[in-house]
Amino acid sequence: MKKLMEAIKGMAINYVLNILKEKEDEFAKEIASKISIPGVPEHKEVALAKGVLSAVGDVLESIAKKKW
Repeated sequence: MKKLMEAIKGMAINYVLNILKEKEDEFAKEIASKISIPGVPEHKEVALAKGVLSAVGDVLESIAKKKW
């Protein structure tokens, strides 16, 4: 049962990672539209959101490799 749960967790994390990579631009624009940083142009907010999404992806990858 433990191996099954590990396999499911791995597949779920890989699925989320693939979606994050495929739709990074769309997600970044959506995030940037929800926030407004005074003095920061929209295109820089999008770049910041892309950085956050990249960091989230890195964390998920490290979680996927870690044995709990």
